[in-house]
Amino acid sequence: MTPSETLKTAMDRSDLRIVDMARALGVSRAAAAQALGKAHPYADSLARYLEAAGYTLWAVPSSLHLDAITSDAMRIDAATAPAKD
Repeated sequence: MTPSETLKTAMDRSDLRIVDMARALGVSRAAAAQALGKAHPYADSLARYLEAAGYTLWAVPSSLHLDAITSDAMRIDAATAPAKD
């Protein structure tokens, strides 16, 4: 999943709309929509938006296989991140 897809999934699971997210973060609806439209938002922005949706952004060793522990975990694949020049 891309970071943007993860955020949208968290919002869907939490029954949040863009206007709800904007209100929770104290930003305009346009700012929230813009953040959701970014394929690769900054990690701090992604963490704030996920927190507003009731989720926490964690970095864990891949050896933990969180998907085997809980079905509520969402994975952001490194392969979806933009390449660094």
